[in-house]
Amino acid sequence: MSVVLFSLLIGWGNLLFHAATDTLPDPPTPSVPDTTEVIDPGFDFDPDELSKEELEELMAQQEEEAEPEPPVYPLERFRPVGFNEVINDSLMRWEQWYNLAERENRRTGAITFRLGAQGRNDGIMFRATDPRHRRTYFEGIPFNDPVSGSMNAVRLPLDRMRYYGEQSSGIVYRSDFEMQRFYVLEPLTWINFEETRDNERRAEGILTANVNRRMNVELAYKGINHDGGYPRSRLSGRQASVRVSYFLNDNWLTSAMLFYNSVQMQESRGYNIQDLAFFPFEPFFTTPVDPNARSSMRNSLIALSAYYRPDVDSEPTSRFHVYHHRYRRFFAAADDRSNYQPRAWGLNATHRISLSGLELEPYANLEAVRMDEDTNESLRLNAWETVMGGSRLRFTPADNLSIRGWGELSYRSDKRTGWETGYEVGFGLTNRFTIEHSLAFGQIKPTLQHRYWLTEEYSGNFDLESEQIARIQLGLVYSHSWINAAGIRVYGSEISNPIVLSPFTGQFESIDSYQSVGSELFFEVNTKNLEMNLSSTVQTYLSDSGRNENQFLDQSGYKFWNRASIYLKNYFFDFATFAKVGVSGIFSPTAYYSHEYDPLLDYWNQISIQDQVPWFYRVDLEASARVRNAFFLFKYENLLQNVGKAGYFESAPYPMPGRRFRIGVRWILRN
Repeated sequence: MSVVLFSLLIGWGNLLFHAATDTLPDPPTPSVPDTTEVIDPGFDFDPDELSKEELEELMAQQEEEAEPEPPVYPLERFRPVGFNEVINDSLMRWEQWYNLAERENRRTGAITFRLGAQGRNDGIMFRATDPRHRRTYFEGIPFNDPVSGSMNAVRLPLDRMRYYGEQSSGIVYRSDFEMQRFYVLEPLTWINFEETRDNERRAEGILTANVNRRMNVELAYKGINHDGGYPRSRLSGRQASVRVSYFLNDNWLTSAMLFYNSVQMQESRGYNIQDLAFFPFEPFFTTPVDPNARSSMRNSLIALSAYYRPDVDSEPTSRFHVYHHRYRRFFAAADDRSNYQPRAWGLNATHRISLSGLELEPYANLEAVRMDEDTNESLRLNAWETVMGGSRLRFTPADNLSIRGWGELSYRSDKRTGWETGYEVGFGLTNRFTIEHSLAFGQIKPTLQHRYWLTEEYSGNFDLESEQIARIQLGLVYSHSWINAAGIRVYGSEISNPIVLSPFTGQFESIDSYQSVGSELFFEVNTKNLEMNLSSTVQTYLSDSGRNENQFLDQSGYKFWNRASIYLKNYFFDFATFAKVGVSGIFSPTAYYSHEYDPLLDYWNQISIQDQVPWFYRVDLEASARVRNAFFLFKYENLLQNVGKAGYFESAPYPMPGRRFRIGVRWILRN
């Protein structure tokens, strides 16, 4: 052994010496053996002893064993019947939003009540449906806070959404989302990064690789940090997920997932502002209502799932989940605090049946919730169960006629029930004009917070009954050639036995019935090199009751938002680069009372005793470009600040940020 090592050292020394003197040694002369050697084929028998048939059978067996496994085809999206697609993964590559509320702010039909700093529980009203009537599902699994029913948009993995669909014609607004699902031949890395002033940063990394042809492992982490620009508006958040997917065969995919969110926030509880119309939007002259309040939210979802598809070319028709959802929310101030931690165990199933133009999709969800009694300081209830089931259908009897219908029934163990039924019809008068009509009826259970809340400042009402709602919508849409869509929609809801947080008693109460009505005009153009959108959205409340709360609603004013955007786009450098640049703006000419947010309850109340939000406008300059596997995004927000107006509010008394520049990079690394 020592002789071998000594020989290797002598050889490396000679090589280094010749390299140092720029002289290479002569190449060695190969030695040719005197006799021809027979290479052992690796058989433990003599092939000459086999017959021709036996030898051919042996060779065929070896070729079969060497043949690679059959290919695995990735799973398509699961689009719930009756839901309209709003977001997909290819669309999100080109858009720059911190959360869903910021994106909804630009949609026709939406009125938002944002709280200034990104990442807070912003209120979203879509087509006159209040924020408290929004329901969000993670592939069918209920994702709202099980106590208050609220939904903080920062919890949604917006950059990773493979699909986001909505059903907006019912008595509640329903949305269902699915995260990007990977199946890769080589390891893949995604890097997303954004930054702007006020220490606002967002960084996200995704790592995924296939262990073998059937199994994929995915890791993701995102950090969010915002100062917000004003005192007591700092936010720090984390989002992480781990998912393992495995194809049992061509028909069945199974997965195990952990999805985690954590957000810690300073809470100003609004700001002391004498007159919103003349507020200077200067952080140094802004005093928070509460200088010490804070809140935190944590939730984790563990799900074991299975998906079925009839063949590799079809979308999945069935999905099943066994899940554990743990949610925690804490708020502390000098005068009051809230703390609760529900833990839910559930089963969820959805199956689709297709029969000659008819699609029927029954679904069910069973859930048992237990409160952590050691941390439950806010709810006079420690356990409950919920059963929910329903069905959706889509029927297309002719090319110019589409019918959607739905029905749902739910029961909670505190003897409260909810139900809904409705339909939506799209009828093509010609190949250019389409009439839309929908009608829905039902009742919505009071939340656990409505009935059982108990803190120093607020209390629930055990006697609350379900809200009764009837909703109607009509629309006329024109579409042809470069006109993507143009038309009008009108909609309204009659709400009986509505539940509000009374500003006079601090208790949840049922008031007299009222109506929430609205309409929208829109014009959308989409060509090879141009995108243009013009729209107007209006919403208001109506009530003939003399009750104080109803009078607040009736006199809250008209929320009248006008939107415009225009973008130029094209390919460059032999299709290696695609760029898009344009401007977008919002103009609200009327003053109105916004919804009011209470951070202790994490609740958006439709009654506000704050000052009216003054008229406002906002203009943003945006640009994006794709260069190979990298995306670059730029946005100059609130470009016309101090041009005729110092700034604006969307929800009183939370000022929106001033002019600022944002930059984002999205980079896809393969192998």
